[in-house]
Amino acid sequence: SQLLLPLGRMVRTIATAHELVRVRARAAITTLAASFVLVFSFSLIRVPDRCRIEGVVEPMNVAVVHMKTGGFVDHFLPSGTMASPEGLPLIEASSPETEAKRDKLLAELRHLQVLRRFAQTRETAEAQFHEEKIEALKEQIQRNAQDLDALALRSPVTGMWIAPGIERVRGRYLRRGEP
Repeated sequence: SQLLLPLGRMVRTIATAHELVRVRARAAITTLAASFVLVFSFSLIRVPDRCRIEGVVEPMNVAVVHMKTGGFVDHFLPSGTMASPEGLPLIEASSPETEAKRDKLLAELRHLQVLRRFAQTRETAEAQFHEEKIEALKEQIQRNAQDLDALALRSPVTGMWIAPGIERVRGRYLRRGEP
């Protein structure tokens, strides 16, 4: 309303005013020329185009590391240290529960091996049954060994290990999947 109403009044005055009957064409051309000069001169003035935006800048390759097996943190690599998959573990944890499960599985394996040897002397069907149980138990032992190996959490990529507040996790239990 502050721009269009005055422009509309100016156009109406130039088009309908009785005082401009003899010079109406010259008034219209002069007004258009003056408007063109004003718009053109303002377009030549350089005005900086600045805006402020808040944002977060992240590196291109980010790897968030998650615990693969739950355990109590014994040692950790200090934040700001270079890490690689072949290097030192980022976090070393211990899990008494997983270790006790390993001991239980190994004891059960020895028990089944004794039962299988005893059954081999008497009945082959029972020996085969124990053999199948031993194979299944070996798979459990293998998964348990992988869990124990995963307690030494290693970096998936080579880069800078950044873990703010890592000093506070010593002795704390980190659950499986926790970043």
